[in-house]
Order: sequence, then structure tokens, then C-alpha cells
Amino acid sequence: MSAQDVEKAVEVALDPSVDVGIKQQATDFISTVRTSPEGWKVCQEIFVGKTAFKEASRLVSLQILCEKAREWKREVNGMELEMVKEHVWAYVKEQRFLDDPAYIINAIQHLLTLLFIQLYPVMWNDFFQSLQSMAASSPQVEPSEFYLKMLLSIGEEVADSLIPKSTTQAQQSTAVKDAIREKDMSEIVSFVFEMMVAYSNAKNYSPVVLSLQVFGQWVSWINISLIVNEPCMNLLYSFLQIPELRCAACETITEIVNKKMKPLDKYNLLVLLNLNYFFTQFQEQSSDPTFDEHIAKLVNAQGVELIAIKSDPTEMTPEALENCSYQLYNLFPYLIRYLSDDYDETSSAVFPFLSDLLTSLRKESSSKPLADSSKHLLNSLLQALAKKMTYDESQEWDDDPESEEEAEFQELRKKLKTFQDTINLIDHSLYANFMYSVITSSISSAAAMPIENSWQLVEFALHETYIFGEGLRGPTAYVNDADKSPSPLSQILLLVIESQVGQHPHPLVQLLYMEIIVRYSGFFEYQPSAIGPIMEYFVGPTGIHNSNERVRVRAWYLFYRFVRSVTKYVATYAESSLALLGDLLNIDVQPSTDIDSPEPTLNSSIRNSSFNSQLYLFETAGILISSGTLPREEQVLFCDSLIDALLYKANAALSGNASSLESIISIYCSLMAIGNFAKGFPARDSQEIAWLSTFNKASDAIFSILNSMGFSEDIRSAVRFASGRIINVVGPDMLPKVPQLVSLLLSSISLNELVDVLSFISQLIYIYKENMMGVISSLLPSLLNTVFASLSETPQGTDDAIKQSDLRKAYISFILHLLNKGFGSAFFSEQVQSYFDPLINSIIHFANLYGEPSTQKSSIALLSKMVSLWGGPDGIEGFERVIFGSLTPLCFEMPVNPVFNANDGQSHIVLGELANLQRTILEMCGEAYRSYLTGVYFPSVNFPEMLASEYLQVLVNSDSRTFKQFFQKFIQAIKKGQA
Repeated sequence: MSAQDVEKAVEVALDPSVDVGIKQQATDFISTVRTSPEGWKVCQEIFVGKTAFKEASRLVSLQILCEKAREWKREVNGMELEMVKEHVWAYVKEQRFLDDPAYIINAIQHLLTLLFIQLYPVMWNDFFQSLQSMAASSPQVEPSEFYLKMLLSIGEEVADSLIPKSTTQAQQSTAVKDAIREKDMSEIVSFVFEMMVAYSNAKNYSPVVLSLQVFGQWVSWINISLIVNEPCMNLLYSFLQIPELRCAACETITEIVNKKMKPLDKYNLLVLLNLNYFFTQFQEQSSDPTFDEHIAKLVNAQGVELIAIKSDPTEMTPEALENCSYQLYNLFPYLIRYLSDDYDETSSAVFPFLSDLLTSLRKESSSKPLADSSKHLLNSLLQALAKKMTYDESQEWDDDPESEEEAEFQELRKKLKTFQDTINLIDHSLYANFMYSVITSSISSAAAMPIENSWQLVEFALHETYIFGEGLRGPTAYVNDADKSPSPLSQILLLVIESQVGQHPHPLVQLLYMEIIVRYSGFFEYQPSAIGPIMEYFVGPTGIHNSNERVRVRAWYLFYRFVRSVTKYVATYAESSLALLGDLLNIDVQPSTDIDSPEPTLNSSIRNSSFNSQLYLFETAGILISSGTLPREEQVLFCDSLIDALLYKANAALSGNASSLESIISIYCSLMAIGNFAKGFPARDSQEIAWLSTFNKASDAIFSILNSMGFSEDIRSAVRFASGRIINVVGPDMLPKVPQLVSLLLSSISLNELVDVLSFISQLIYIYKENMMGVISSLLPSLLNTVFASLSETPQGTDDAIKQSDLRKAYISFILHLLNKGFGSAFFSEQVQSYFDPLINSIIHFANLYGEPSTQKSSIALLSKMVSLWGGPDGIEGFERVIFGSLTPLCFEMPVNPVFNANDGQSHIVLGELANLQRTILEMCGEAYRSYLTGVYFPSVNFPEMLASEYLQVLVNSDSRTFKQFFQKFIQAIKKGQA
């Protein structure tokens, strides 16, 4: 390979117009250069040779040399390292880099850094002197900057804790730092200091900033007295007055404060620095937000360190500790100043200090009452937090849910809230009084302002109200236990409601007002007189009819939540609310696409509409109709008119092209609306109800739709949903229709739906109880056939495997539900009896399903239930064959299979279920089981007689818990012996 070959390969690899295959060949060739023992020599030639090579190939060559410099070991590759060093250093010494672009210079510095780490100090002991000589002898600034950037590169490589290092690399870095400290550190610091003085006097600030960065980076691992001395610190402090240097100087001083030291040493350092003097000078907000942020970071660093010193006072004298507290106290005004800053970056800079301070105060308050000064501080902090919680006057609410600016502000609010919550924990009374005061004053101030300029204050008051009672539950949230007077939360809520701030025209205010009403709906148990105005608010133009779509759609859900939470009080307002609700119950969902669906589908169409939120209005209508005070005729009228309208829409679609997407959407939405409307009605007891005929009519129509549209999985899903809700409302009247419904559902069914169908049938059993016995007996054959067929299919990919696993769990749960509800005899009816053996075999198969411990556990638990119902002398004839022939081997042979991990936590639970199964068999079969084990099973598997005797003794004589522990250890011991 030649240098020209490498350059050509780089050129081809980077050319976007070249054929992909040729580009790959070029890339492969460059990889060969990287791995070739001689490739580095070609790269060296390209970089430092006399022939001019293009920048791209020079950069690639430098990158390959860097890889070699990191891989090589001085003891093995000393000669190669020395050769590269000589060539690169000659290039640098001759200052040929002055004409190179910045990215080439950066690569040179990185290569020199890696060579330095390998060769210093044994084979390159004059490294720093050579660089200093080059910088000092040149009238140009670039060599000085090159030297300073080299120091930064070395510092990053050997001392940056964020760069991952192997043990060998860490040891190498430590050795390099030790050597620098011993041999060159004093001279390096002096040279950098002199450069700072010279260039600052010349007002050439670029190298001064680099010098400050070097000091800030290196201070963490050098003797601090080399930097913290009178000449150096006076120079740093003077830079705070120079706009071009003050941010860099501030960063350097912050790094000095952050240096890890013993508490007493750190205390003495902070006393020496006397930073509060400088904070006073810069306390007013400047015209440079970046500088304010840097000062805030410095305040934060000092605050964090002072609190850390106070928390570890072992080395501190009482006088020093008192002075530390005094310094911390004097720092509080600056904490509050920067916490209140207009710029969020500046405020966030002091968050660690604030967090540590509040943690310290909370610890203090747990052992003694807070001092007045601490309470004054907390009050000031709450004022600062409140200021940051408020939208800026110039800021407008972005109605776009994807707005980054809005998301950032809300994220900031979350952080501020954690501080408020901590203050609440420190002194709840102080916190509650402040919140009541600031909410009151904000609402009052907003009332005196032009309406268009007041929304930020009103929104702030509502936001603080919304988060004030978060986490409070039960009556004590609203009423004080001692005297039954209103709690602070109740006082704030009463203030907000009576102020009528919800009438403010800003959409965010209206939305937040409704959110508050719903979050604290328990308040209306104690203030039911306020429900009327709230109902009017919800059904008016500020609520469910809001002109802002985002607020309007959210209000549909919030109105439902409110009505649901105060159901026993809403009867008075039912008629007027229903009258204003009707226009929102018209469904209009059009076919549409979205990012997940390039072609229109039902799901994409629903996602692009507000239909799912609209469904809450249908349920709300059901709640209002059934709430109690409407005359029966009006209840029937409301129900009939709504159901008729929905059925008319569905039948219209059915009479057209029923298989079209438009028709399926229309029918689906109508069925879902009927189901949600039914959800709003209570479950029927024995009494007559006004809406019975309406829902009977609806159920007949739904059956007709299912009969015609059973080919659509979406329609079948909607039918299950609507029927389940109607069954709950209609009660026993629906029972004769259930067999027809289930048969229609099972006639066309997918693997996806089987889980839902099993759940649906379980719901029917819950409602109709023993009246379902005949239905279950008649539908079990087709149901089991469908389940067995679905579970026997080979899954086509991960999704199918997951669906089958879900079906297994649902199937086992369904059978167990039948047994628990007394439907065990259904399995021995004439229609089902032939399915009994396949049923048992399927459960035993699932109990052996390695890799699914939850399925194994539930399967074994189901087998235990079967044994308890059908085993023993009074059990089902022939079931003992299952117990002895299948279940007994299962208990011993399944867990000793090499695939079964007996030490896994989930498998441990499976072993516990197997132990329970054996105990259940013993309880039901008694002596017959013992005889079978000793006389048949144990001899058949060559079980040692003494061990068999011990095993039976523990099984018979111990309690369930003891035997479970014994069995788990028994299996683990056997598997250990196998290994």
C-alpha cells in the first residue's frame, strides 16, 4: 500500500456519488491500513511528508495514528512510539500547524496527548519545556494557544472522571499525574500565570480564557496553593470586572470552590476567598444573562460546600462552625436573588444549593422548632418560587401540546414544586398561610388589571391551588379534625370558586379551573350548595361547549368525572344539563389516516377524531337520566330519543354498503356510544326501571347488527362491549338472549378476541350466577374447541407467541372462575363430558410449560382446585386415575427436568404450588395416596426406601408451610446432585 493509495481510498469513501460497492471496497482498504503492522508508517508519511496531501486523508491518517498511540505499550512498542513522536513533534516545533484547519490541529493535539501519556517522563521528560519554549519564542499568539490547548487535552485525558478507563489506563493516568506534580507542575502554573498577565495587559483575551480554563480544569488534582495565592487570586478577581473574561474567571473560581477537600480545609479556603464581597457587587441583574448564570453557579457551589461542612462538623471548632453558619446565612440573599432571576437557566443554577438547604432545614425541624430566621428564609424562598411559577408577562400559552417551550416551562414547574413540597413538610402552617395569601393577592391583583393582561396571575393562582392539596385524601383534606372547621385547602377552594376566576376568557384558565374542580370533588361533600354553579359552568360556553377545541374535548371528560363524583347531588340539575348536552351527542367520525396508518382504518379514524372523549358525554347522560328526580316519562323519552338516534345511524349504514369503512365506522361508533350510555345506569336489582324497554330494544338491534356484520372484528368487539353494559342494566331480562349472543360471537372469532370473549363470559357468570349453568353447558363444547384450536396453532412470530401466552392465562383463569363459582358440574354434562380428558390434559400440559412460570403456577393451582372438588372417595368416579397417573408424576418429574431452574424466584413459587398440590391430594385421598407413593410410584422411579420414608413422614406430619419449604429444598438438592 502507498500513501497515494490511501488518499485515493479516502477520497472514494467520502464521495457520495460513487457506487456503494466501490465505496465499500475503499472503506475495507482503509480498515486494512488500520490493522496492518506497517499501515501507521504510511499514515505518518501522509501527515508529515513533503508531498502535499488533501485534508481528508491527513485527518484519517491522524485518527489511525491516534488509535495506534493508544493501543501500543511503551515496553513493547517503544521504538514505534518514539518514531511517531519525533515526526509529529518536528512538525509542531516547526510550527507547520499554523496553516492547518482547526480540526487538523485538534487531531494533532489529541495525538500528542496520547504520545505524551505513553512516553512521559521516561522517554519524553522535556515535553512541557519544549512546548513552553515554542510558545515563548513566537511573536504569534497561535503557539501559545496550542500549548494551552495541549494542557487542556492532557487534563481531559488523565483527570476527567466522565471518560471511561480500564484499570490499566487508570493506573497510567495516576502515574502521569504524579509525575507532573513532582517534576513540572510549579513551572507549568507559573508559565500559564505569566501568559495570563501578559495577554490580559495586551487585551488579547483568547489565550487568557484558555489559561483560565486550564486552571479550572487542573485545580482538582494539583496543590491548590499554586493557584490560591494572593497574586493569582487578585488577577482572577480583576478579571471579574472585564466583560470578555468574567465568565471564564467565574468558572475557574467555581472549580476552585468545588475542589474536593477535608471540611476544615474547605472552610479555610472559603474564608480566604471571601466570595460574598464579590456577590454584593454583582447582586443586581446585569445586562449579561450568561454572566448572571455563572455567578449563580458560584453562589451554588459555595452554598453546597458550606452545607456539606455543617453536616460533617467532626474536624470543626465551635467558633469555625459558628462562622460557617454565619457565612451560609449571608449567602441566603444571593440564593433568593438568583432563584428569582428572570432567566430559567440562572434560577436552575442554584437548585442544588436550595435542595441541600431544604434537606438540612427539614432535618433540623424534626428535632427542634425552627428559628424565626429560618421561617423568614422559608417565606422568602416561597416568594421566589412563586415568581418562577408564574408565566412571564410577555409569555403566551402555547395551545400546541407538542410545544417545546411550554414543555420546558412545565418541567421547570415540576422541579419548583418539589421545593414547595419540602417547605410544606418543614412547616405546613407557614406553607398553607403563604399559599392562601399569595393566591388571594394574585386573584385580587388580576381583578384590578385589564382582562387581557391578567391571565398569567389568574393561571398562577389556579396552578398553586391545583398542586396545593395533591396527595391529601379523606375528610381531613377538607375539614380540620379538632373543630370541624374548613381546612386550608377548603378555604383556598372556596376563595377560588367564589371569586369566579373560572369566567376568565383565557382557555388555560378555564381548563385549569375545571381540573381543580375534579381533583378536589370531595370538597363538594361539605359544600353541596356550590354544585349548581359548577354544573352551569360545565355545560356552558366555558366548559363542554368551549370554543377552544383542546379545552372543549378535555372538558367532556372532566364533566363526566365531576358528575360521577357528585352523583347523589346532581339530580336537581339533571334536566337542565341534559337539555344543554344533547347537541354534543351527534357522532361524526370520518375515515382518515395518521402516522401509524398510511391507509384509512377504523383505528386511525378514531384517533384523529374526538370520539373517545365524546363517549364520556354518553356515559354522563346515562348518569344524569338515572340520577333520580326526573319523571318516568322524561326518563323514557330521553333514553328512547338517544338510543333511536344511534340505532338509526347504525341501520342507515347497514342498509348501504355494510362492508365499507364508512359504514363500519358509523356502526362501530353507534355501538360504542350505546355501551357507554348504558355504563351511566346503575346495575339493575329486582325493581322495575323506566329504561328497561329501551335497552331491550337496543339489545335486539345489536344482535341483528352482529348477525349481519359478524365478519368484522371491530364490530364484534363493539358488540361485546355494548352487550356487556346492557346486560348489567337489564339484568335477568337479558338471560334468554345470552346463548344466541355467545353463539354469534363464537361463530367468527380471532385469536385476539378469545381473551375478551372469556372475560365477557366470566362477566355473565358474575351477573347471572347459577342461572348461567345451562348456558355454560351448551356453549362449553364450541368454546373449548375454539380455544384448543387456537392454542394448537404454531405461532408466526413474537406477536402471535405473546397472544397465545395471554390466551393460555385467560383460559386457565376462566376454568378456575367456573370452578370457584360452582360450575364444576358443567364439565360432566352430556354435551361437555367428551371434552373432559382434553381439558385435563391441556392443564397438565401448561403445568409443564417451561419458561412460563406464571402459567405453570396458575395451572398447578387449578389442578389443586380440581383435586379438592373431584378427588377422594366422594369425588368423581375415575378421577383417581388422573391424580395417580398424571398429577403425581407431575409433582416429581417436572421440577427435576434440566430445563427447570429451581433457584429462580418465579420457579420457587411453582415449587410451592406443587407442594400445595401434594398436600391437597393427601387431604382428599389419604391412605390411598400414601400407599400409591410407597407401593407403586417411588419403586417405579427407583426412589431410595429410606428417603421415601422420610419424604412421606414430612408430607404427612408437617403443616403446609413446612412441607413447602422442605419440598423446595428437596428438589434443589436433587438438581444439585444431577449437576
